Amino acid sequence: MTTTEQHYDGISHHEAPEVVHHRQRLGIWIFIAGDVVSMCALLFTYLYLRGTNTGGHWMSIEGVPARGRTMEQIQAFLEDGGSMVVNHESPLSRGLAWSIAAVVVASAITLWWGERTYHSRGERMSLRVGTSGALLLTVTSLVLIVMQLRSVPQYWRTE
Repeated sequence: MTTTEQHYDGISHHEAPEVVHHRQRLGIWIFIAGDVVSMCALLFTYLYLRGTNTGGHWMSIEGVPARGRTMEQIQAFLEDGGSMVVNHESPLSRGLAWSIAAVVVASAITLWWGERTYHSRGERMSLRVGTSGALLLTVTSLVLIVMQLRSVPQYWRTE
């Protein structure tokens, strides 16, 4: 038997269960911290590029509105003397984007509350309420995301 092997209740373990549990929890927290760092880097990049929009070309799109038109119809339009116009589209709705973020955070908090209450008091009902509420908020966020995606302008760009 090596020096790291110990006996607990007649079963041979390499390390104490508390040590293994602590190591696993530490690994999860490091994984979560890595996700937080990645998300902060993406958020910083977005805010930096948005803030340095000195030329006013954020989301500028060159093209012809293509909703309900085929590529052949747009090509015919251009061949008949139509031209590509520069449409400066406003960016997607900030209010809708923040609403989606708020609903996602509320969903996470609701799920956390249900799980925490279940573990502290042993109430199954709180877990059911938490998961049901989180599911409802997740569906709400998906509906808002679809609304946001439907507002993305559709343009053809030909060169």
